[in-house]
Amino acid sequence: MRSNGGCARAVPGRRPEYIAPSAIVVVVPYLLLREIGLMSRHDDTIQTDAIDVFDQEFLTIRAKLLEVAATLDRIGRGAGTAKDDPRMMNVQRAIGVLAAEQPERAEQIQLIFSRDYDDQWQDKLLPAE
Repeated sequence: MRSNGGCARAVPGRRPEYIAPSAIVVVVPYLLLREIGLMSRHDDTIQTDAIDVFDQEFLTIRAKLLEVAATLDRIGRGAGTAKDDPRMMNVQRAIGVLAAEQPERAEQIQLIFSRDYDDQWQDKLLPAE
């Protein structure tokens, strides 16, 4: 049996077989998905129902929305204003994307907060040698 981070699988009457740690990372989620019914035992595709996903995620969504609302309230109660700050404008745009019922909302929000690609990024960020 190897002792470099993997684990052995015991099979009666056979030597333990080495399982690489990377295989465990893939197999465990697969088995969990199968066990809870999100992955079919027949065709091994993930099957989700919108209401099931919503039921599982509702409390998390609610908590995150409350956190955003509370943060915006604290900003609003502060002295001065942040409405002209480009970051606040991006937050408002992102909230608009969330409110619209359109596909790929996560990608759209990621793009709002991302910089445009710059071919010279290494020259600007890395020190000159």
